[in-house]
Amino acid sequence: MRLPPLRGLALAPLIVLSCLFSISAQPKKRRPPSPTLPADIQFSSKELKYLEQDALTKSGSPIKSWSLHLKGQVEIRRASATPEGAWRLSSEEAWMDMEKQTLRATGDVRILEEGSLLRGPEAHYDLKTRTGEILQGKGVYPPWFFRGRRIKIHPPKERGRKLEYVGAHLTTCELHPAHYHLRARKLTVTPGESFWARDALFFLGPVPVFYSPLLYKSLRGDSTFHILSKPGYNRREGVILKNSILYAFSPALYGKTFLDFFGKKGLGVGEELNYQNSDAARGSLYGYWIDEKDTGLSRWTVLGNLWQDLSPSPTGPRWGFQTRLQQMSDADFNNLYFRSNTLRIATELNTSAALVRSGAKTTTRLSYNRRDLQKDRTNDFEKSVESLPRLDFQTTALGVPKLPLLFSFNASYDRPFEPSGDFYRNNSSAQINILQTLPVSRRLSLNPQVSFQENWQDRAGATDLQDQLIGRYTLAENLRLRDAWGDWDLSHTFQRRLKVNTFSVDQESRDKGIEQNRLFLQQTLRPDRRLLMRTFTGFDLSHPRGDSRRTQDRWEPLALDLNWTLKKAVSLYFREDYLLNRGNRSTIAQLDFGYLDSRYTSLGVSASQARPGHLFVNQGFGWAAPDGNWRAQLALRYDTFTTGGIAGLEHLRFFEKELTLTKLFHDFLTRLSLRSRPGVKEVLFRIDLKVDAARAQKVIHRERESEWYPWRRNPSAD
Repeated sequence: MRLPPLRGLALAPLIVLSCLFSISAQPKKRRPPSPTLPADIQFSSKELKYLEQDALTKSGSPIKSWSLHLKGQVEIRRASATPEGAWRLSSEEAWMDMEKQTLRATGDVRILEEGSLLRGPEAHYDLKTRTGEILQGKGVYPPWFFRGRRIKIHPPKERGRKLEYVGAHLTTCELHPAHYHLRARKLTVTPGESFWARDALFFLGPVPVFYSPLLYKSLRGDSTFHILSKPGYNRREGVILKNSILYAFSPALYGKTFLDFFGKKGLGVGEELNYQNSDAARGSLYGYWIDEKDTGLSRWTVLGNLWQDLSPSPTGPRWGFQTRLQQMSDADFNNLYFRSNTLRIATELNTSAALVRSGAKTTTRLSYNRRDLQKDRTNDFEKSVESLPRLDFQTTALGVPKLPLLFSFNASYDRPFEPSGDFYRNNSSAQINILQTLPVSRRLSLNPQVSFQENWQDRAGATDLQDQLIGRYTLAENLRLRDAWGDWDLSHTFQRRLKVNTFSVDQESRDKGIEQNRLFLQQTLRPDRRLLMRTFTGFDLSHPRGDSRRTQDRWEPLALDLNWTLKKAVSLYFREDYLLNRGNRSTIAQLDFGYLDSRYTSLGVSASQARPGHLFVNQGFGWAAPDGNWRAQLALRYDTFTTGGIAGLEHLRFFEKELTLTKLFHDFLTRLSLRSRPGVKEVLFRIDLKVDAARAQKVIHRERESEWYPWRRNPSAD
């Protein structure tokens, strides 16, 4: 009997059951849950690990929390149908909480969203709210570079998300170290739109030079909003900070807002609007006001110009409106607050407006005109002339049937102000002219003209209310000789007045009714477009009763006007006014070399018989480096007095001096202005970022503005 084999066979089932029991008794290994991230979130990395962590629910119950650990070329992105909604983060390492849907990334973190790139060594981000924070972050929004201790990423809105830099540094200089930078306590950026900096301190290198409690800049490439600041100092106004805010509604309409702070005078505010729509309309309106806190005076000015084509049809009559507005509080305003204006002291103000209709044969003009003159020994103005309104009508030269004659007609109505009696007078007039052109030879022609005019006014004076009707007849002839060099004109005019309310000549008056009996001689020389010279004089043939004038006393001044462009960059202007019985009355000469925006030299002199022995000199110098980085401009105006030539020079008095230095750096443009003239001694400093200066040139148009403000042709003019 072999028991051992039987015993082993009987134990085999027991062994199998024991193994099965041991296997079923081992605990089961838990699988990590599937990611619960939003469907549009995708991620990739070289390594991926699931991490289990102990956590608590809101009620305090313990649970297990799972997170992802990504390592090596980490990239997390949000897919979107539009570029604005796309988002991407890249880093060396990242941890993503599956339940809270938050992440922490380290190692060269880069976040790209809505066209803006943010970088930093560490970032925290909430995938649900799309908010986060970057430590020691940097941002680039061309041409600006930003960095801050922290960058707070705010939730996106309709007009884009906001980024808040805490402890910010910003610059447009790509060099290291930067030539300049700004430090701000807080910086709020709307990518692609603008940024606001609070408590901004401007540094040139390591040196702080300027502080602003608030700073705004646009990040739009087509931005039409810019702020320019210019600090300075003068004795009269103390510390100065002039601010110009440039803006544009369209390429045709743009404006400037002026906010100027004067330490001793207070706040000055102004506005300027410029408009030009092709050739159909153009104009400008400028206003400025300041209530001086030390004197209590309110000073202001308003300037305006407008021309508007109102024609309803290009083929019909032409309609146009034009106006000029010039008003100010006192004669010294320009010298005190509008110093770029070449009219330092305003002695008169002119305001006018007109509506004009021009047809094929007639022109009608409805207008208003006012002129104010400076009062004697004061800075105030008083009304001198005003027409409210004036209506003019005139025709072109019209043919007379079956006669070799031409005629024209003109009429007017006027309601002028009479300052002597402080009243308005009603005037009207009508005039008919008969004229003809008689060719004497190929180069010689005679133009005779006969005119008759009637003038009516409703009163002779403040107390004389009798209507007056006064007639006048005029005989005129002009003999013209033309040659290749120009024209010679010899003219004679005879005008006689009739008695009031009659058709008889006013023979009993002192002038015998002869209001004009005059010869006039003029030569116009223009051999080419570079040269224009006019020489003219006249002779009075009238002999009123009691006239004791000698022949030389009857001559009018012999005047010479010369405009000559010698070369492309060389021009000469000369005017001489000479009277036979008194000698030289006045002389003006101006010689210019070069161009105002580069190198130039100018010399102007003037002398007047009203101030014998005095010679007024105006010198200007401009220099620019070949590379354009340096520019200097100097203006000197002085008065000399001599008893005879240079040897007799007794004094030389500078009454105006101005120096402007401009330096173009790598990132910005600086300008220093020193100005001294009666009542003004000031220093102004201006610094413009190159990017701002270039954008400002897209808003303002100096060529357009120079039509209304001629001094702005100079690039250094404010």
